[in-house]
Amino acid sequence: MRSPGETPLLLTLTPSTIADAARLTDALRQLSAEGVMFHVVKGQSGLDVTIACVHEGQLEIIIDRLKREFGVSASVSRPTVFYKETVTVPAEGEIKYARQISGRGLYAHVKLRVRPSGRGEGRRIFNSVEGGAIPTRFIARAMAGIREALEHGVLTDHPLDDVEVELYDGSYHDQDSTDAAFEVAGAMALLEMARKARPVTLEPIMRVDVEVPAALEDVVRRSIASRRGQVVSRQDVGHLVSFVSRLPLAELSGFERELQVRAGSRCHVVISFADYQVLEPEDEDLDGRRASNVGAPRKPHPTRKISSIALPEPDDPYSSL
Repeated sequence: MRSPGETPLLLTLTPSTIADAARLTDALRQLSAEGVMFHVVKGQSGLDVTIACVHEGQLEIIIDRLKREFGVSASVSRPTVFYKETVTVPAEGEIKYARQISGRGLYAHVKLRVRPSGRGEGRRIFNSVEGGAIPTRFIARAMAGIREALEHGVLTDHPLDDVEVELYDGSYHDQDSTDAAFEVAGAMALLEMARKARPVTLEPIMRVDVEVPAALEDVVRRSIASRRGQVVSRQDVGHLVSFVSRLPLAELSGFERELQVRAGSRCHVVISFADYQVLEPEDEDLDGRRASNVGAPRKPHPTRKISSIALPEPDDPYSSL
């Protein structure tokens, strides 16, 4: 699954019928034309549609409108946070892929360098092979294997980002080298070098602007702190106090609702994407400590699929439209 960028909260809809799939497509097109902030990323099957938003409130509005206004019937997954991975130190090495299958040899040899780039700079994959060490045709297939491996990462099946990958050397065999062998070798080399480059998980961080009555300042501060958040700035606005804070998206479920219960219409919350930051190891198990409608980081699975969306539980409020 390609990165949803500044809309890192995902939800997958599975239409009940082919007709519902058509209605869903038309409805999403109309909502997009109205300026509703979301975008569509690849689903897991032909009918599945995964939408990405900034926060849970936006998802709730879209799901409600799909049912009420457009008559779409579909099962709906639990919202899932889109995590990423990156590397923290340079690494380089080589992979020789040599096999015998049905009496025929397969051979591919690639050398890679992997290094971190600046946060938010994305991926850069380039070829610096010289002197015909690898024919152009095989270079292209090795690069394809590298790109595919980047979509899976090495920790918990999250895409690798903010990384530079250089294919700088290798070798081939006149009879035994094949496109498939070089694609496998490229993927294997990327995964091996990424493991050496001290990979870490990145989680989406949101900017949360809150304006509440001054009497609720301590309540807001405690809520932010309990969610691994940090107050960046504070300002008095008449009888109100305005906060700008940074909170992990995975901790935001119920935050706005909690403040509105206490302050009603006097509470104003605006949530926007800020950036990705390293998820510290001690924070990786926090999902089980608080009731939340937001899924945990995706776990590894044997099939190594590109995307993995949490399935709804029977009492999940998102289980159906």
